[in-house]
Amino acid sequence: FDNDAIFDLTHAITLKQDFEVYHQRGLIYYKQKNYTRALNDFEKASSYDDKNQINWNYIGLCQNVMGRPKEAIQSYFTAININENFKEGWCNLGQAYKEWGKFQEAYSNFTKSIELDSKYTHAYHLRGLTLFSHGEHFQAISDYTEGLKVDPTMKDM
Repeated sequence: FDNDAIFDLTHAITLKQDFEVYHQRGLIYYKQKNYTRALNDFEKASSYDDKNQINWNYIGLCQNVMGRPKEAIQSYFTAININENFKEGWCNLGQAYKEWGKFQEAYSNFTKSIELDSKYTHAYHLRGLTLFSHGEHFQAISDYTEGLKVDPTMKDM
């Protein structure tokens, strides 16, 4: 199914190049874990609409998984500058900082994400992992507990 969609979107690009076609094909490549092609399509999409926070978030996700956290951080900041209430952008920014070894920055960004949406279990989980990895076990348990209060079925907590 995905390969048919890629074929169709590639054909659509020959007819009309715009944000939506490149962004949709990028999403499929991302789902397939083909991050190089996904990044290329998301970057091309941004040349048609550079104010789409979700697209910038995906650019950052690709860069981060490709081992380019500094670039990912810039992309997440671009997404957040477009919409300062973009909880996923703050959370992903925190993850990039976490992977880069910047504990305080990671913690602050996870906290910002939680402030924007107190029911965002993913941010509780990641903040808990960050705390746990720095020996703050009781605080980590507190975050896991808060996340489980929101969604008792969370398996990652």
